[in-house]
Amino acid sequence: MKLQLDGLKNIRPRHLATLGAVCACLFWFIESAIDTFIFEQQRLYLENLLRPELTELWNRCQVVFLLIAITLLAMLMLHRQHKITRQLKKYKLELEDTIFERTSDLRLKNAMLENEIMNRLKNEAELLLIASIDPLTCIPNRRKFNEVLSYELQRESRYQKGLSLILCDLDHFKRINDEHGHNIGDEVLREFSRLVSENIRKTDIFARWGGEEFAILLPETDLSTAFEMAEKLRLVIEKHQLPNVGKYTASFGVTQVVKDDNEIKIINRADKALYKAKENGRNKVKSNPRLQTHFQLSSVMGQGI
Repeated sequence: MKLQLDGLKNIRPRHLATLGAVCACLFWFIESAIDTFIFEQQRLYLENLLRPELTELWNRCQVVFLLIAITLLAMLMLHRQHKITRQLKKYKLELEDTIFERTSDLRLKNAMLENEIMNRLKNEAELLLIASIDPLTCIPNRRKFNEVLSYELQRESRYQKGLSLILCDLDHFKRINDEHGHNIGDEVLREFSRLVSENIRKTDIFARWGGEEFAILLPETDLSTAFEMAEKLRLVIEKHQLPNVGKYTASFGVTQVVKDDNEIKIINRADKALYKAKENGRNKVKSNPRLQTHFQLSSVMGQGI
């Protein structure tokens, strides 16, 4: 049934007139054949076909006129159907073109938006990097160090695996600037940062605290180990020489996080230890006296920044 309907859809209105004439002749021929061979009329088949009686002729003409009317109606309906079909195809093509154009525009806008988002993310990452890295020494700055310190204090409060802080300061750095100029002073800071970075663990956080002051945070490290690390760094700095400056030294203050510590307390203790190291002639390592009894250490301890 579906194939028959599909066949009717392919009929063009201009073919219906011919189809109607053929149907009318075929009807005339069949009706004459029925009268001759089935009803066995006395007239010959060919005579019945070519010269029918008046009543029979009128009946046949009525049928022919009816077929012609139906054909004309079908022609009109098919014409309208084909017209609507052409319009629908036209609208479909226009709609597809419009959709294609808008889709292309949307793709272009999406690509531009994605590119803009990527540029913004890149700029934000660069700004974040600039905000967290010291431009002279290329190590984390004080702001980034404070973020890491806050995080490590929370982690230490939970796991209690040990957390120590070393604060160090270049000795007589003002004299270096005054005698050799700020460019040489900047070179000393860069070289100092390189030496410390090469001699600490990958898990340690080394940052510029400000000016010639630096901080080292040592996760999962007790006070005695941190003290040994500071002493190692002190010797490395003492033995190193710069072409324009020669030898220079640094002082270190060491402390360890204890119960109920916060950022201010641990930094203050380290700052006091550093101050003691400078009071005792510089180029020394001191740790906090408060921790001497707690860790049963025999060395003198203080705090610095």
